[in-house]
Amino acid sequence: MKTDHELMAAYRAGDRSAFERLVRRHWSHLFAYLKGVVRDEAGAEEALSATLYKLHTAADRYEPRGAFKSFLFTIARREAISWLRARRKDRVTDSLTVERGAGNAAEREIPSRSPGPADTMALRQALRAIDAVLDALPEGQRTAFLLYYREGMSTDDIAGVMELSPGSVRAYLTKARRKLREIVLETHEIHGPAT
Repeated sequence: MKTDHELMAAYRAGDRSAFERLVRRHWSHLFAYLKGVVRDEAGAEEALSATLYKLHTAADRYEPRGAFKSFLFTIARREAISWLRARRKDRVTDSLTVERGAGNAAEREIPSRSPGPADTMALRQALRAIDAVLDALPEGQRTAFLLYYREGMSTDDIAGVMELSPGSVRAYLTKARRKLREIVLETHEIHGPAT
């Protein structure tokens, strides 16, 4: 199986199927990441399309330095930020809260392994709380958190994607984890332990 770098070289040389293989290889991870950052399914699709277009146009200039995944997620992050900025401009005139798309964690089906109603309710409450915290995190913390925990990227790779120092990425992760911990403890105190 060809590496990502080899596929980009093949695409630059005219092999159209190489680009399709790259897209198939990374599509689901990119979409999940973008959906986590922009918190909107249609917005994630727009940002994904823009990311793939930018990847296509970068093929002529692409040099295999570092991890391809970092290169790709750098493009995706920039497109997510562009989408969020455009959305913010649209919201200036609209003071109503925009309802999130149907793909957020609180609305996913809970896998059936015969949990009781109390278990299902506790899990849904926890997912809603985590989803709300992720929504409330600043973009930088949310991006670092998603790349680290969902995509399994190292702090050095995330630093490359976010154009920050590894220390700044670690600080973002610490702040995000602290906020999640606070919410979990508050939820536990209010609702009591799940039994």
